[in-house]
Amino acid sequence: MRSKKYRAKSRLHKGLFSLRISIRFLIIFLFKTMEKLLQKSKSLVLIAVVSLLVASAAAFLWGAVKTIFVIKGPVVTYGKDPLSLVALIELMDIFLITTALFIFSVGLYELFIKDIVLPDWLVIRSLTPVSSTGQALTLSSKGRGN
Repeated sequence: MRSKKYRAKSRLHKGLFSLRISIRFLIIFLFKTMEKLLQKSKSLVLIAVVSLLVASAAAFLWGAVKTIFVIKGPVVTYGKDPLSLVALIELMDIFLITTALFIFSVGLYELFIKDIVLPDWLVIRSLTPVSSTGQALTLSSKGRGN
């Protein structure tokens, strides 16, 4: 017959063994759950992509309408309005921001959702070009005094 001490030790080892197995299953379950969540989180990025694309389209339309008024101003005043040059620079700024919004949208889509056929200069493989575009945009708007 085995002693009480030996049986207590044996039960302790069985308990620890079952605890290790339970922890392993818990870790595996957590990893699989996390993987499923990350795969489904593409839809969150898709929300950002669509929002940026809509903002870009709206800004392009706004820039097109403003272009008509900017061109109309110097024609009506025969080029004597000193603020017409400022309006042209503001127009360039609108299209710069609009293009950056479009590049952000395309870049996020390509990075997180699916590769798409783009010109070589627009292929984005990391966030570095996207962030440098954002930095250039920030510097541009700071130069305007805004």
